Amino acid sequence: RSVDADGVLTYGQDLVLEYGTRAPDGSMTVLGAVTPTDIGPFPSWRNLRVPLDEIAPEADAVRIVANDPILIGDQWL
Repeated sequence: RSVDADGVLTYGQDLVLEYGTRAPDGSMTVLGAVTPTDIGPFPSWRNLRVPLDEIAPEADAVRIVANDPILIGDQWL
């Protein structure tokens, strides 16, 4: 799923960007998560963006977290 710049939700599977910090031992501490904004155009492949000011300044790592619990052929993630 995605949310456009006007806050309109488009149906789909969940995708979020988690951000955090890496410790000297390689472990990670998650500081937060943000749902990317879909800037369009529609219909099209999703064009997802996350403004840097939505990520904590101390974050030094990010990861994409995708949840696709519906394993049917008409959904892409």
